[in-house]
Amino acid sequence: MSVLTQRSCRRGWGSIVPLHLVFCSIFLGCSSAGNSPTLKHSELGYTCLSDSQCGSSEFCTNIGDYRLGDRFVCSKYCTADADCPVPYSGANPLQCGILADGSKGCIRECIGLGVACINGVPTACKATDDSHCDQCGCPDGLRCNTNGSVSCVPKLSEGEVCATDGDCLSDNCSPTNKTCRVAVGSPCTSDNCDRCAGNAATGWSYCSRLCGYSSQCNAGDCLISDVYNNGPKYCYPYCVSGCTKCFTATGSTMQYCEI
Repeated sequence: MSVLTQRSCRRGWGSIVPLHLVFCSIFLGCSSAGNSPTLKHSELGYTCLSDSQCGSSEFCTNIGDYRLGDRFVCSKYCTADADCPVPYSGANPLQCGILADGSKGCIRECIGLGVACINGVPTACKATDDSHCDQCGCPDGLRCNTNGSVSCVPKLSEGEVCATDGDCLSDNCSPTNKTCRVAVGSPCTSDNCDRCAGNAATGWSYCSRLCGYSSQCNAGDCLISDVYNNGPKYCYPYCVSGCTKCFTATGSTMQYCEI
């Protein structure tokens, strides 16, 4: 994987406009000579793509897993925190933690993506079980229960009491009555959706909701709800033939159904 990534960076983006080189630098840890980006050195505890990016006696290891995603960092074997000096002044402290295979290795911080803090020791999520889901997450279809013993349990069905969207199978926890509703964008009624838009003549309906960003709105966008652009934001579906009326959003050419 790391070899292919290096080749893609050099061959796929060689001799391309500087914007792509910037992307390579930010997301792949590249540096460039002219227009040919190459992977640069990564410090101990920081993101890497291959062992060759890490220093002498260091290696690139994955401390994340399928729950929160992979997280490859440069590490080296250790027996105590003293074996893990910070790479430069002002860098986050390194600790001698537990790597994915159970061995001890330097990890940059106790709290961070892909790491659980267990008795003050940073531990790769890949080395933990579901009893640490409050820090490492749960597999798809499950949620982390922190009432009593911490564990992954099934997500909640429509009508069950919830705290966050992630508690519900539908990923739609009502912010007003804290129960699971049908998924945003689904056909709906006033009984299973906070704001059900519909057209009785055509049978079309769309479950809307208060929103903060458009990724919460399936087949729609998160828009301010009045013409003065100072109301709350709701999910508005894209214009379809079944809805009652369509409008063009302010500052956009996109049309949406009225709700």
